[in-house]
Amino acid sequence: MLDYRYHTFMALSECLNYTKTAKKLNMTQPAVTKHIQYLEELHGVQLVQYQDRVLTLTNKGKLLLSHLLKLQSEINVIVEQLEQKEEANLTIGASKTIGEFYLLPQLTSLKTKIQIPSPSLIVDHTNNLLQMLDQHEIDLAFISGPFEPKNYYVQPFLHHPVVLVCHPDHPFAHQTVSLEDLIDEHLLLRENGAGMLDTLSNFLKEESFNLQQFKHRTTIGNIHLAKNLIKAKQGIGFFYQMAVKDELERNELAPIYLEHGEWRQSFYIVTHPEYLALDRVKHLVQAISTLIEE
Repeated sequence: MLDYRYHTFMALSECLNYTKTAKKLNMTQPAVTKHIQYLEELHGVQLVQYQDRVLTLTNKGKLLLSHLLKLQSEINVIVEQLEQKEEANLTIGASKTIGEFYLLPQLTSLKTKIQIPSPSLIVDHTNNLLQMLDQHEIDLAFISGPFEPKNYYVQPFLHHPVVLVCHPDHPFAHQTVSLEDLIDEHLLLRENGAGMLDTLSNFLKEESFNLQQFKHRTTIGNIHLAKNLIKAKQGIGFFYQMAVKDELERNELAPIYLEHGEWRQSFYIVTHPEYLALDRVKHLVQAISTLIEE
């Protein structure tokens, strides 16, 4: 187990405030200070510092925190294995498109394959999911859109089309156009933190284009609301194909084709490498691979 003073340092790294850390750990502020001073003397480095009266981690402090988080994760896995908690519920994180349009339809099949009665599914933005993964609040995440791999175990499981859609009566419906043709259109965008927004930004950059070149932009934080606005002739928007598949088949929405061809984005399973030692995580990764092959 980690020395209790390392836990104090990890709590201080999260709160960045001695008083809040003391309250969180139910100890006195001088005790927190003493723990940090002990670690600094032990390792011969400064771990925290004040910059403009704000407490921050030094580079050495950040390095220590990174290793401590990894060690704590490995310890948690070992403890769980020793206590035979392999039947514990699986907590899955998924970005909004994957959660609603891919995982939910597959959930019954997945529960049978991984033999876990009630896996928990948390649907959120890519950025929030990665933060929950870092804080060990979820076992693994299904991520859409680009992200920084860091020290994660990352496995691509789908390479999915990105489509631009409009109302069927729109002049560009079923037409092939250039990005320049779209600059006067009302573009509906996902919010910051959404994988789709990062995906779109990256694709546009590859074409020497950017979002600011679209004259009329509105941020919509809900996939269904964005689709309903397009059905009401209030704009156009980019989606992962699975999110608009039914509407396209029912002719409630229509595709707009782009001159440069089709855009595709990889979807990923992301977890901590040490979590693969847990049967519930290993079985889910294997089950997803089986679903793809089917």
